[in-house]
Amino acid sequence: MFRPKRYESARIVPVGNLWCKYRPCRDNTCTKGLPKGFPTGTILAPKVSHRDDPCTFFQLVLASRILLSNLTKHFMGLLGLSKLGHGPSTGIGLHRFFTGNGQEYNITKIVHSNFEIDYIEYGKQGKVNLSTFFALTYGFGFATIASTLTHFGLFYGKEIYQRYKASTKGKVDVHTRLMRNYKDIPSWWFYVLLTVTLMVSLTLTLFMKDQIQMPFWGLIFATALAFGFTLPISIITATTNQTPGLNIITEYAMGLIYPGYPIANVCFKTYGYMSMTQAISFLSDFKLGHYMKIPPRSMFLVQFLGTIIAGTVNLGVAWYLLSNIDRICHPDPKSNSPWTCPNDTVFFDASVIWGLVGPKRIFGPLGNYGTLNWFFLGGIMGPVARLYAASSCSELQYMDIGVAFMAILLYFTTGLEDRSVHWWGTDNPQHCDLATCPTAKGVNITGCPVF
Repeated sequence: MFRPKRYESARIVPVGNLWCKYRPCRDNTCTKGLPKGFPTGTILAPKVSHRDDPCTFFQLVLASRILLSNLTKHFMGLLGLSKLGHGPSTGIGLHRFFTGNGQEYNITKIVHSNFEIDYIEYGKQGKVNLSTFFALTYGFGFATIASTLTHFGLFYGKEIYQRYKASTKGKVDVHTRLMRNYKDIPSWWFYVLLTVTLMVSLTLTLFMKDQIQMPFWGLIFATALAFGFTLPISIITATTNQTPGLNIITEYAMGLIYPGYPIANVCFKTYGYMSMTQAISFLSDFKLGHYMKIPPRSMFLVQFLGTIIAGTVNLGVAWYLLSNIDRICHPDPKSNSPWTCPNDTVFFDASVIWGLVGPKRIFGPLGNYGTLNWFFLGGIMGPVARLYAASSCSELQYMDIGVAFMAILLYFTTGLEDRSVHWWGTDNPQHCDLATCPTAKGVNITGCPVF
């Protein structure tokens, strides 16, 4: 990982910064002396400074670099992230668990045969420690879900209420008028589908309690969470094309209420998080069908049958792979096996954090990361601060500096002084050793087949 040398930030703008300080300019003369490839004429400058003043841009870049290089370690210490271990073995981007001395945490030792936590073995290994990246991911997840509710209430609450009151007598647009030529979906179709799925799920929680671990009230609670968050997160999805997940808040809630049961936590997350996600996907497809003038009943049947077919095939393929591939998801590091299951590994890690160990022993008074809960407050206050700034200064309501700061961050982390990111997707774009071999007849090159 690239680490800037000491005082490196002081030489980023060796001449330009001082020139801009003592000679206000609005041309490119103050860019002399900058490193080769410095983005002076790109989208960065107008994004940061609406007056297109490059001097302001350079000063902002220098200030941000100094803040990043000198305050990062203090920020980590404030959040308690200095307790990640005592060596480089924890890494910054690892989704794994570690003991207090930086060794990998042995999860299998703290799990009973019935998939419950063994508190004696847990006491021997000590508290679970997370990597920096993993811990911050959860912290920003806390802020995201909290800010979603605040943002929805402050910026869209009044509009949603007014639209709801006028929904039956509002003006009909051209698309709705054209769609009225098709038969609408009867309401009882939705009621029957909801009733059947709830009854099947309740049957599983009542008669397969030892396998699922989740009590029946957990299903009702998860359904209520999905119902309550569907509208706010749908608004965020429609305006930003980004869908905040309920995975963290569902895991946190069930982990506090029902700790020590990882399967129950996973089931609760699936019913709460995936139900909302599928509902938003369902609405998105219907919106597309509305504008494409597809009959609503055809859309419903395609969604229903497609879900059943896709789910059955997915389950069958997963069962086949688990039964026929040795050490799937747990390959030997030296085998170069492609069956590493990264998404499933993160899903398993989440069940350990929230279900097995429980948030109280990681993000609560018995863990090392209790200060990450302050991200909830930051998420709540973020939209409030933005609303206050927009009301105080009308120019700020149209300002989007997020793209600008992200562009600056990407430049200094991936493109500064001919430095770039090296990984399997860029070092070998073809992903095939024979891709560069000639295909002409009779050409003999070492390591390539002869045609």
